[in-house]
Amino acid sequence: MRVQWCLVAVLHACAPKSGDSSSPAVTPDAEADSGSAPPDGPGRIPIYVGDVEFRSDADVALLEGYEVIQGSVGLLEGVTDLTKLYALQEITGSLRIEDTTTLPSLTGLEAVQTIGGDLGIRGSTMTSFAGLDGLTSLEGLTIEDTEVLTDISALTSITGLSRNLVITNTNLASLTGLEGLTEVRGYLNIQAASALSSLSGLDNISYVGKTLFVVQSPLIETLDGLGALTTVNESISIAELPQLRAISLSVESVKDNVQIVRNSNLEMIALSGLVSAGELEVHGNPVLAGLDVGALVEVERWFQIDDNDSLTALGDFSSLATVGVRVSVTRNDRLASIGSSLPSLRSVGENFDMHDNPLLPACEVDAVAEALTDLGGLVVNTGNLDDAACD
Repeated sequence: MRVQWCLVAVLHACAPKSGDSSSPAVTPDAEADSGSAPPDGPGRIPIYVGDVEFRSDADVALLEGYEVIQGSVGLLEGVTDLTKLYALQEITGSLRIEDTTTLPSLTGLEAVQTIGGDLGIRGSTMTSFAGLDGLTSLEGLTIEDTEVLTDISALTSITGLSRNLVITNTNLASLTGLEGLTEVRGYLNIQAASALSSLSGLDNISYVGKTLFVVQSPLIETLDGLGALTTVNESISIAELPQLRAISLSVESVKDNVQIVRNSNLEMIALSGLVSAGELEVHGNPVLAGLDVGALVEVERWFQIDDNDSLTALGDFSSLATVGVRVSVTRNDRLASIGSSLPSLRSVGENFDMHDNPLLPACEVDAVAEALTDLGGLVVNTGNLDDAACD
């Protein structure tokens, strides 16, 4: 049997020829069909082969009774009712809900158990994912540019994402519904989430395969929802969270950057489990008072503590022995002590640079530099407090 590949939205391309009333507009893949009986014949699961874009309820009705869509699905402006998809159990590609004001809910998709790609919503006026309560398998989740979505609790049966979790430019106020997640193998990206005050809901995630990115979200006060997180393979970026007062993470190693920058009320950073990082950048946190990174042994490239106006002591870096490229501790207006913070530092690949810390005794900088047994560049000790005495 010849299989017709078509988008339901452009039905005319697959419509039967004039006078041929026996040829259906949408044809299942007969060779792939097996199992339960579909409406059009015994012994076969009704499978639609191809990507589908639904733009009207008439489009939806054409796939009534189908159990599998072997492709991706788009729900677009014009669709109001999905109840004709009552039999649908699997979408092998992605499900995309995009720029629609006409679809009030996902009622009709209660039988869907598997989405083989991403679930994505953008620009929709839908308030929840109700209708997807039966979903148990999903590759990735993207929520972006949504103003009224408030409830994602229908996703409670999802235990892991092999791709990304992205929540950006949204008024979503709660992550309740993601408690089942134990891992995100791609990016975990929370950005411009204007109503989100907590990451509660992510409490069981222990593994992020790529980057943890929490930025530009004005109400987030705590990262306590990431308490189970022990592995981030690539990088961490925590930036521009004006209500965040403390960071406490149990992550043990980060291959690339750990970047904590421009958090205007951040007072304390505790990365007490961190043993190794590609780079560490703590920059532009004006009320930062302390750092606890006592287990850190190695920074492969840059170690950078700059422009933290309230920091009086560097903090606990008592295990740090090696910085692969450069140490940069600069422009920290109240920094007055470093000696006890870096007792184990012995190797710096390039420059050991501490400048323009006006209260930091230059003799302390010299003492730490003199303890280095392997220095590949220069010691820069300028703009610090020259006339202070050291023991």
